[in-house]
Amino acid sequence: MDAPGPTPSPAAAPVAAAPRRWLRLCLLWGLGAPLAAVLAAVLGAAGFVAWSLGTGSGNRWWTERAPGLSVERFEGTLWGALAGEAWTAHGLRWQETPAADAGGRPGEAADPVWIEFDRLRLQGLRWHWRPDGDTWLGLEIAQLSADRLRVHTGAASGADTTPAPETLAFPVRVAARAVTLGRLEVNTGAPMTDLAAQGVLWESSPRGEHRVAALVGSGWGVTLRGQGRLATTAPYRLAVTADLAPLARAATAEPAPAALPAWTARVQAVGPLAQVALEGTLESPAAGPGEPPQRLAVEAMAEPLRAWPVARLKAQAQALDLAPLLAGVWPEAPATRISGRLALAAASAQAPIQLDADLTNARPGRWDRRRLPVAALAFSARGSLGERDRVAFESLQAVLADEAGRAGPLRAQGQWRQPPPPASSPTPGAPPG
Repeated sequence: MDAPGPTPSPAAAPVAAAPRRWLRLCLLWGLGAPLAAVLAAVLGAAGFVAWSLGTGSGNRWWTERAPGLSVERFEGTLWGALAGEAWTAHGLRWQETPAADAGGRPGEAADPVWIEFDRLRLQGLRWHWRPDGDTWLGLEIAQLSADRLRVHTGAASGADTTPAPETLAFPVRVAARAVTLGRLEVNTGAPMTDLAAQGVLWESSPRGEHRVAALVGSGWGVTLRGQGRLATTAPYRLAVTADLAPLARAATAEPAPAALPAWTARVQAVGPLAQVALEGTLESPAAGPGEPPQRLAVEAMAEPLRAWPVARLKAQAQALDLAPLLAGVWPEAPATRISGRLALAAASAQAPIQLDADLTNARPGRWDRRRLPVAALAFSARGSLGERDRVAFESLQAVLADEAGRAGPLRAQGQWRQPPPPASSPTPGAPPG
């Protein structure tokens, strides 16, 4: 009978198990460290998003990193807007200064382009991830409003043509069900007020288009209703339709002149952004018994990217009364009955601008009686963008008249020059310049 083998020592088991525990620890550390790093990164990103969207300082962090963007202060947070609360930005401004060689004179400071919102407010914000194959992020806004929007387009450059942008697509898709704007000011022009739009879309897809389903507003003595769309990629085709009518006198708080006839107008713009075909018609009832209805028809080719945006224009008028048409901007405009044609042509910013007119006025009269003392006017004039203070009249023929009859013809040829500004008065005690 064989003798039994040696019995293992009890201390050998822990010694043999030690390498296995060490191996498990190494595996856990090798897998746990990356997982812990990923978890920390996710938690950090979530914390950053919560801070940047859920606090005023976080909202300001975003604006400080957007080129040219600044804001005075916020009310509410973007996170709260996603929960249905209101978010307001006061003094939101974007500005871009053109390059030094953008057409300005040497040593002359460039005129910046900027837009500024007073009390920009949004409510009912929602977001969508990948709403379609071309868009990564989509935003929906129930209500977007601002008390005032000021736009400064900057001084015109010396270049004949402004290059078209590479794209007009937004970084994200923004859709607003309702947009209201109390006041719109562009450069130093007369403002538009009480603007309201429905179904506004700022598109991000290269195959899409920006759209305004319905727009209403008032300004320059008229009310406006329109709609439009603009493609996001070249050639940037647009289609805009606008209907105009006199602003209600009750809204202007001005005394209404007696028996001003109503008028309506429609303007349509169609084509690529570089060459937009414009058509407009204005119609009004006859100004008096036995007179024809008033009508004005305009056809034009606009080139918005050129220094002089009107390539050509033709207008045909019939028995047109200027008084009701200009009442909003010129309350003392004379009553007229103008018929005839007008044509303008300009090949480029460097080429001469030619203006020809052949008009008659069936209701002449004295100026102090709010009439125009001219029964007929025909002229051919020429000017240029390089000499805006000078207009040359190659020919001018006018027939002066009042209520009593015609006074006779007037023929002339010459030029008009804008007078220089008056010299400033010298400071008392200062030596003469």
